[in-house]
Amino acid sequence: MECESCDTAIRSIFGHGDRRVKWRLQAITFCAVVVCSHITYAQSLDTDVNATTTADAAASDSATGAAPAGADAPAQASPVRPSFRRRMQGWVRDVQLLERINATVDGWYPRIGGITRGSGFSGGGGYRTALLNDALFADVSAALSVKGYSALDAKLRVWQGFSKRVDLITEFRVEDFPEETYFGVGMDTSGTGRTSYDFDSIAVRTRLLIRPNRWARITTLLGYMRADVGHADSSYPSTEERFTDAEAPGLLEQPDYLQTTVAGEIDYRDTGGNTSKGGYYRASFNIWNDATFNAYDFRRTDMQVAQFVPVTPGGAHVVSGRVGAVAVSADEGSRVPFYYLAYAGGMDTIRSLREFRFRDRNALWLSGEYKWRLKPRLSVSAFADVGQVSPDWHSLRTSDMDGGYGASLSVYTRTQTLLRLDVGTGAAEGWQLFIKLRPMF
Repeated sequence: MECESCDTAIRSIFGHGDRRVKWRLQAITFCAVVVCSHITYAQSLDTDVNATTTADAAASDSATGAAPAGADAPAQASPVRPSFRRRMQGWVRDVQLLERINATVDGWYPRIGGITRGSGFSGGGGYRTALLNDALFADVSAALSVKGYSALDAKLRVWQGFSKRVDLITEFRVEDFPEETYFGVGMDTSGTGRTSYDFDSIAVRTRLLIRPNRWARITTLLGYMRADVGHADSSYPSTEERFTDAEAPGLLEQPDYLQTTVAGEIDYRDTGGNTSKGGYYRASFNIWNDATFNAYDFRRTDMQVAQFVPVTPGGAHVVSGRVGAVAVSADEGSRVPFYYLAYAGGMDTIRSLREFRFRDRNALWLSGEYKWRLKPRLSVSAFADVGQVSPDWHSLRTSDMDGGYGASLSVYTRTQTLLRLDVGTGAAEGWQLFIKLRPMF
């Protein structure tokens, strides 16, 4: 017999609709498997040391010790089958699973994530290897999510120089996002007006990476992108059924784009995945030239600042803050496709709102977080997020921002985040749950 109260509780957390409940439960199961394998591997170091010590002692006793006088000779011990945990530890160590995930060894590797936000948990595989005596380096991977999202990536480093401080990389990407979200433009859109659209694209890019030192990076990118927007097979109405091309620019026709990007990063965090001190700053400027209709040219500027301050020695208590901003502009007569507008809402911006909840030409969001490390590989956090979108910067005001608060649970290794669960509320749109295999920011 089913428990109606339990079913109601589950649906209040995971959202409505059997399909959404199903894939999110699958995501949690997948996440638990990944985390268990990582934790088992981390614990194996101490276990192996103790096991080795015990084995050495046993070997010493058998070599030098004899049975006491008058005692019967001990019976021959039968081989003991290793436990599942020990066999799992041995497999993870033998195949170098953690090293493959961290890209410290070449060859095959499991790909976890890397499709897009809102795709649900995704996994796949890839292969990376050096070619022509390290003159080239190739990396090909693909992933599929529990919601049917997919991505194929192929990268080829064609040149590396200046003591490995400069890389020239060519990239090819094919992606299919069958259920992207659109509520309309502006802060006055209704939460019940959610629609979905299918977004497919093919992109070819050339990227130049310059690393002047260990904490700075400069990126320039030239690319060509072909996008297609279509009908979504979803439990929500398809976007073209609720919005016109005037309300969702680019809905009826999608241009091919020539993309030019210049970006700079400063990263002096102690670790990228389990940060206790330091900062991360990034800014980018993008020019998108319409190569098809000459009617959708626009420019986009992105900025993000994150700072981490330890409250106690050792980093058991850490306070962090983040500010993010996006500005999109276009010349008179040009339109900005709705799928390239700035947004607020979701795991990277406001965690009390659904992904892409608000869209417009400008966006600003702020986050604050307190993290308490309960154990070396486990922490809990409390956070608050606020943000806003607007047609111009003059309309952005902190008094008009929407936001909320919540809590999170994170599992780490020494250098990376294995799992993060965020639960947010307070934005008058219920509870939002985000599950990630990477740090928040």
